[in-house]
Amino acid sequence: MHEKKTVKFITKLYFRFDRPPPRQRTSPKEQPLGLLLQDLFQAWCPFVYILLVLLYGSNTWSVTEASRQRLDAFGQWCLRRILRVPCTAHVTNVSMRSQTNQPPVSSLTQQRRLKLFGRIARDASSEDQSRALRASTDRLPVDWRRARGRPRQSWLRTIDSDLKPPNLGVHSALRRATDRPSWRRIV
Repeated sequence: MHEKKTVKFITKLYFRFDRPPPRQRTSPKEQPLGLLLQDLFQAWCPFVYILLVLLYGSNTWSVTEASRQRLDAFGQWCLRRILRVPCTAHVTNVSMRSQTNQPPVSSLTQQRRLKLFGRIARDASSEDQSRALRASTDRLPVDWRRARGRPRQSWLRTIDSDLKPPNLGVHSALRRATDRPSWRRIV
């Protein structure tokens, strides 16, 4: 005749970054290693996924100072969400970074750009990307102007600004990048 249907009520919804409440244990010594590893995985796995998605293709971005600040702010916001640090808590960004040993997102994108620059510089001179890089680092004609409406910040200008802290220019970096071990020490 009539079938009985059981209805379950959901008492709490978890957001993508939230974790369920921790299991009740009296001390960390009593908690098995498997549960500790599971808690660590649940805490850091979302940030790893966010970084993978965020940094996809970041080695080809031409980044301005404003977009650098926005990237760092987003990375910091993600860390605060994952670690459940409320906005009202007065925890500095520097202390959060030192606790998590997580570099700013802008430094990760800078490192990826410089690695790509080194790889292109080491490519054979017959490759298209290598010829384009060498042509763009040569002197441009005197009467050359950027086309109207084109962005002022190019990938090569971003590389040039990335090379300022190690006190390198694009031409000297191009020469150094051909030697991979020395380039790895710079990057």
